[in-house]
Amino acid sequence: MLHSARAFGVIVLALTVSGLLLAPGARAESGYRYWTFWVSEGENWRFATEGPATTRTSEGDVFGWRFAITTATATKDAQPSISAPAAFAKACADVSAPEGEHRLAIVIDYGSADQAPEDEVPPTNRIECVLALDGSTAAQSLSTIANLRVDQGFVCGVDGYPESECAPVVELPVVELPVIESPALESMELAESTLSSEDNSSGGLPISLIAFAITVFVVLMGLAVLLTRKKART
Repeated sequence: MLHSARAFGVIVLALTVSGLLLAPGARAESGYRYWTFWVSEGENWRFATEGPATTRTSEGDVFGWRFAITTATATKDAQPSISAPAAFAKACADVSAPEGEHRLAIVIDYGSADQAPEDEVPPTNRIECVLALDGSTAAQSLSTIANLRVDQGFVCGVDGYPESECAPVVELPVVELPVIESPALESMELAESTLSSEDNSSGGLPISLIAFAITVFVVLMGLAVLLTRKKART
């Protein structure tokens, strides 16, 4: 009897918890919209941990600036839309560097229209090959091919985009979490449907009365378990 009560209680608890966990919900998130800075690392992009004003350049480097919204969970989604090797091959394959200079490619990715500031349209992306002096920085290289709006060393605008903002906090659209189908919940719905059908066809007990009886039974079983444990201790 005791084992049966425990088993039934566990089943009820599991179904209740699964119902709470699988209920539909929403997730809101905020981020920053700004010119993200990326550096090539082999065939991949790496989000820069050092600013362009202090990042030294060398032969074969690829630097990417992309205007995007970044969050704590989606920084990688802000990387330039073209791969670093493809960018260098497209821009610098036919370029030779004289002595004292080296080749590097710069990607200026203005981002997607859905992340653009209100009433602004992203310009066409650019890929340029820059002949940089030995010892120069990424910021210096960028300034040779684009007009920059800078605030305390932070790149706020490239070629007039965006017009005025500088890394504002942006609230992202609420993302509705998917509803996960649960076999347990489906079984419960099927049982309720069956009971309701039998009630309508045979004039049996109302479904609300049956549900009340089950609830009372669960409560009584729980009390029985508690009383049994109390007697066992004494």
